Amino acid sequence: EILPDRFIEWSPKDFFYIMLRDTGAQASGQVSWSPAAGAQPAPSWLPGLWEAQDRHGDTPVKLLAIDAGRVQFRVRPGRQDSSSQELPQDEARRVIAALGLANGRRPRGLGLVVNGKLLSTHKGGMAYLAVDPQGALRISHGEPPSGGFTDLVELPPLLLNGNLSLNADTSGPPRPRSAACVLPSGRAVFALSTAPSDGPNARVLARLGCRTAVALDRGTHEDAWLQRAGAENSAVPRGEHTTLYAVGTPMRPRAFPWAP
Repeated sequence: EILPDRFIEWSPKDFFYIMLRDTGAQASGQVSWSPAAGAQPAPSWLPGLWEAQDRHGDTPVKLLAIDAGRVQFRVRPGRQDSSSQELPQDEARRVIAALGLANGRRPRGLGLVVNGKLLSTHKGGMAYLAVDPQGALRISHGEPPSGGFTDLVELPPLLLNGNLSLNADTSGPPRPRSAACVLPSGRAVFALSTAPSDGPNARVLARLGCRTAVALDRGTHEDAWLQRAGAENSAVPRGEHTTLYAVGTPMRPRAFPWAP
């Protein structure tokens, strides 16, 4: 019953809005999301990790989505890499998800930067998964994301401008494979399947609205894996391979000042 223009244009009094926000998963394509089993970042009653199942043809694809601002991502090389590093103890205790990125032991292992330190030079012509100073995930093709980064992983592109790259349908032995993208909302989505190519993961991510997606494989083509704290496969602070960690962090305040 209040005239909205009175508060949009001008008011002599201090005031604030209370806005309703849907606490469910944001719709992505035709996928039905539900809160992911296992640990959730604080506050646990407001899920930040979501899971779903999709398929391409006869291949089932498992999906994990992480809302923007609910975790801080970190990349660490593992014991099979040239320079193993661990997470700080306080972050290791808050790991709620970890995904393997294989490693770069091969002569043409892909580029890797951890904590701003170059561990493996970039080969070029690939895509980049980067973590910015705030712990947010960025994915780009051709050049590293602008705006600076602390961790950077060179990876094979699967989607470029929403279209499948040549890597997507490169066939090999059937094995667990994983892929990642970041939606325009900032939500990170990971796809996992067992298949002879990355095609099923790439096509499912494209249907979700992903424009650029990468295969989580630095070059050794080893089995992909996902570990979740509080689930059957618990996350660990250190692995054999290069690992992408999602470190739970309290949800940031969502209040903001507004001016026309």
